[in-house]
Amino acid sequence: MNALDFKNNTAAARQLINDKIARHTNQMIPELLSKESIQPITSAILTNAVYFKADWSSRFWVSGDMPFHYFDGTSSDVDMMFQNTDFRYSEDEQVQVVELPYKSNELSMLVVLPKSKEPSAMQMLIKNLSTTQITDWTKRLKQQDVLLNLPKFKIDEGYPMKAVLTDMGMPSVFGNQAKFNVFADSSPIAIDDIHHQAVIDVNEIGTEAAAATGVVAVDMSGPMHPPVAFKADHPFMFMIKDNKTDAILFLGQVNKP
Repeated sequence: MNALDFKNNTAAARQLINDKIARHTNQMIPELLSKESIQPITSAILTNAVYFKADWSSRFWVSGDMPFHYFDGTSSDVDMMFQNTDFRYSEDEQVQVVELPYKSNELSMLVVLPKSKEPSAMQMLIKNLSTTQITDWTKRLKQQDVLLNLPKFKIDEGYPMKAVLTDMGMPSVFGNQAKFNVFADSSPIAIDDIHHQAVIDVNEIGTEAAAATGVVAVDMSGPMHPPVAFKADHPFMFMIKDNKTDAILFLGQVNKP
């Protein structure tokens, strides 16, 4: 906790907060708060930051440029990664799901790829997304030989959360009716705005991410099954999760690697 002078030294207060966030996220988020985000009437700012970096349990090979198909019908060459490895895998009529473990296997990335390249397939996936659906995908994963093509990608996005949270059902915290008694010696305060910044960088070695707000036995004598092809050459969804608790740490959608 730091006491800052928002009224008389607004710029310095903002810089100190941004510097702390930058340090905690290994400089991936150098400026969480813009010049407009702090005003002389600001009384308090609450921030949190999480930084994640992990190498894949099985490293990818760089396979070179391959076409990636966008929702508007166009495509362009992107830097694609390749593996032919045993992964936990499942599929249904709509999607393919593969789990990519990080070293130590405590964390993993779940990649969910719609079988259709049509925008409606992703829209339906998002509409039906829930913790129940994610749990169901995870339970159905089985060890499988997978030919995996996945693009390198980086996402760096800022999200103004006031309108989003208001639509989700919490408008009163931003209005005059809000009465947060944060400090014993001051009048009740309301939330002016909420800023969220997320950055994630996925490559052949592993994943680096930051956010601020915020063995199966195989019968070798049996017939050999051909590997499953998992080719992420169109928009897909991903989530980084804790394998012990199934808590989702990062969740995103890749439209343009």
